[in-house]
Amino acid sequence: MSRLVYLDAFLPKPGLSFLDVLPPPARAAMLAAADAYGCGRYVPPAPIEAVGGMGALEPGVQVEHVNDALQRRASHPLASYREAVPASVAEPVDVPRGFISCTDKPEGDLLLALASGLRASGWDVQDLPTGHFAMLTMPDGLVDCLVAR
Repeated sequence: MSRLVYLDAFLPKPGLSFLDVLPPPARAAMLAAADAYGCGRYVPPAPIEAVGGMGALEPGVQVEHVNDALQRRASHPLASYREAVPASVAEPVDVPRGFISCTDKPEGDLLLALASGLRASGWDVQDLPTGHFAMLTMPDGLVDCLVAR
């Protein structure tokens, strides 16, 4: 069975880009970082604190391993954040949608608010009690979320 699952991700509506859905201060910080770091073309990896921190680790995961992996993150092309979702993209009607919300983040986190709104609108939202980098901090828990439904 096919299923579309978003992992702690923003979901811009057709006609909008990732930058369009960011609050103005976050957008300004990202653009300034691109200017300072990547000649206006590349964005450096976001500081871990800017995405809510590392969060809880599942048993067996070493904090040093997670830190090492996060330190090796590469820059990202700014153009991909500027590119709008095509206006012709419609909601996938025939594909069940899900959202995995990484919940070990500060109150007021934008992705936590998004997950709450999606849950209220009928999406299948699963909570994973870790930070934004679940593939590093709770890999087994993430797999369990992906195969659970």
